[in-house]
Amino acid sequence: MICFKKWLDQQVIKKWRQQYHILEHINEINRHYADVNGFEISTQARIENPQLELTYGEIQLESFLALISMTKPTHESVFYDLGCGLGKTVLACSQVFAMKKCYGVECMPELLNIAAQKSKGNITYLQQNILDTQWTDATILFINVASFIPELWKAITQKIQHQPVSIIISCAKPLALSKQYTVTNTQVLCSWGVIPAYIHKLT
Repeated sequence: MICFKKWLDQQVIKKWRQQYHILEHINEINRHYADVNGFEISTQARIENPQLELTYGEIQLESFLALISMTKPTHESVFYDLGCGLGKTVLACSQVFAMKKCYGVECMPELLNIAAQKSKGNITYLQQNILDTQWTDATILFINVASFIPELWKAITQKIQHQPVSIIISCAKPLALSKQYTVTNTQVLCSWGVIPAYIHKLT
C-alpha cells in the first residue's frame, strides 16, 4: 500500500509537471536570474537598515507553483506577492498560469529594480510597505512571514481583515482572521528549510 501510494504520488506529480511545463518554466526562470544573487544584494542593502523583517529568503519555485496550483488559479486570477524580493514568484505565476494580472510588492529598491528589469508579461511592481498596499482587485494573496516580528504580522492581519481576499497563502504562520475562512496546511521548501504553508479560502 505504501509503495502504491508513492507510485501514485509520482504519477500525479509527473502529470502536473507535464500539464504546466513546470520544469521548463523553472529552468527558464533560473537562467533568467543566473546573474543575480538576491542574498548578497539584500545583505548589502540592509547594512544601514538591519530590520529583521527585511531578511531575504526564497521559496523553492516548484514548491511555490505546487502551492499555487492547489488554489486552482484561472486566467481571471489576480495575484499579489507581498514582499516579492527579486520577483521570481511573480514571474512564475505570470508565465505558468497566465493569470490576468500579477503584482509584486517590495519596499527595498535594490531588489525591486532588478525585479522590474527581469519582468515579462502582465506584471506590475510596487515599491511600498505592505501596510500601504491596496489589493482590492486581488484574488490570490501570497505572503511569506518567516522573518516578520509579531507586531508587524498583527498589523498585516488587521489590514487583511479590512481588505479580505478570496484566497490568502501564508508561509510560516497562519492568519488569525475573524472572517470565515477554511484553512488547508501543507509544507514548502524555502532557502532556510522546510516550513509550513497555509491556504486560507474565504467561505
